[in-house]
Amino acid sequence: MKHLILVLCLLAIAPVFAGDTPHEKLTVLSPFIGTWKAEFADGTHDVSNYQWIMGGKALRIIHSTNDGDYGGEALVHWNTDKEAITYRYVTTATFYTEGTITPTENGFDAHEIVHGNMGGITETRAGFAMKDGKFHVWSQFLKDGEWTEKTRLTYVRTEDAEVRF
Repeated sequence: MKHLILVLCLLAIAPVFAGDTPHEKLTVLSPFIGTWKAEFADGTHDVSNYQWIMGGKALRIIHSTNDGDYGGEALVHWNTDKEAITYRYVTTATFYTEGTITPTENGFDAHEIVHGNMGGITETRAGFAMKDGKFHVWSQFLKDGEWTEKTRLTYVRTEDAEVRF
């Protein structure tokens, strides 16, 4: 009987420690789990790693450009007060952002408010779409009241790439 009670207790708390089971509101982000790499037109590259943390209650995204020239980390979670997926992105530069993620049919859109010095940029927005095992990203920046397209990239799964700071 003691063993049965112990097993039942362990089964009851197991989901708390299951790092690969996302919070139900975060499942839209599941296809992005892993390490990805994109090449810019000028030959530089970006490596991003998406991983569940805190028993699936949060998603940690770290990335670096050109082996550490620039990088950042985001912690994504379900915000019960806003009833939305929110995050804070901290960078190796002189700014950080706070954002909201909106699920889409094939991925998600992100909108960020910039805090600190990002060269006059006050907001960013981006779209992340999964297609054929790759994810495609577009981004725009708001500066002086005008939205300008910044980047279009395609990330491929590259489990042997490293994020470096």
